[in-house]
Amino acid sequence: PAATRDDRRMTVRRPQLTGTLGAVASTHWLASAVGMSILDRGGNAFDAAAAAGFALQVVEPHSNGPGGDVVISVYQCSTGKVRVICGQGPMPQAATIDRFAALGIKQMPAAGLLPETVPGAGGAWLRLLAEFGTMPLANVLEPATGYASGGYPLLPGAASPIATMAPLFRTEWTGSGRTYLPDGAVPAAGSRMRNATLAGTYERLVREARAASTDREAQIEAAHSAFYQGFVAEASRVAPQVLVTDIRMPPNFQREGIDAAKELRRRHPGTGVVVLSQYDDPEYAVSLLGEGAAGYGYLLKDRVAEGDQ
Repeated sequence: PAATRDDRRMTVRRPQLTGTLGAVASTHWLASAVGMSILDRGGNAFDAAAAAGFALQVVEPHSNGPGGDVVISVYQCSTGKVRVICGQGPMPQAATIDRFAALGIKQMPAAGLLPETVPGAGGAWLRLLAEFGTMPLANVLEPATGYASGGYPLLPGAASPIATMAPLFRTEWTGSGRTYLPDGAVPAAGSRMRNATLAGTYERLVREARAASTDREAQIEAAHSAFYQGFVAEASRVAPQVLVTDIRMPPNFQREGIDAAKELRRRHPGTGVVVLSQYDDPEYAVSLLGEGAAGYGYLLKDRVAEGDQ
C-alpha cells in the first residue's frame, strides 16, 4: 500500500523519535544521554532533568555553570499543574548603588566579579530534585562528576570563547585559566577537557550530604547548605596565603605574572607572592612589582629545579 503521510515523516533525515520509556532533549548530546541513562535506571523525568542540568554545567561551560542562573518549568501529570522554579540569583547584599558609585562605576561591567549575582542554578536544580525527584543526590551527580574528572570533547562553541578570554585567564582569572588553559595553551575544539575542580566540588557535596543524613531529602538539603553556606561559599571569601607566579625576564619580557601579582596584592594585601624567574636579577623583578613590594619573595627557576631552599 502507498505510504501514508505519517510513514513519510518517519523517514526524513531527522525522524520523529518515538519510544515507550521517555525522551530527553538538551543542547548537548552527552547531557541528553545522561538524562536518558537516569530514566533507564528507574528515575523519573525530574531526576533526568536534574542530572542533565548538572552535566551541562560540565560539557557546556560557555553556557552553563554552577555559578549561573536557570528557570525551570515543571509539569506534573498527577496534578495537571505547571510550576516554575526560579533560579535567578539576587544581587549580593553589599552590591548597592552607593558602593558602585564609590568605585567610580557608572555602568555595570559586562564581565568580572562586580556584575555577578548569587548563584541560582545550583539551588534550583537541587530544589527540583528534592521536591519532584526520586533518586539520591549521589546517583544524579555521578554522570556529571564522571565527565568532569574523566574528560569530554570540547565543543567549537566553547573553544572560541576560551580563546577570546585567554588573556584574562592568564592575568586576572588564573583559577579559570588552570582549568581552561591546560599547560597554558588554548585548547582546540574536539580536544579532551577536564574540570577537576568541579568534579571535586560535586564529590564533596555528595560526601557532606551522606555525612549529614541517610534520608534522601535531608541529604539534598545538606548539599544545598554546603553550597550556599559551607565550603563552596567560603571558597569565594578566603584569600590565598601565598601566590606563586611566573615572569619572563629580558629579552622575552611579558608582564602577565607581575600584573597578576600586583592585582592580588591590591585585593588581598596580606598575601605573599613568590616570583619565579630563570634570570638572576631579583632587583629588576622587585622593581616591576612597584609599590607595596613588602611581602614579595623571589626565587630563581634554576635554583628551584636544583632543590635550593
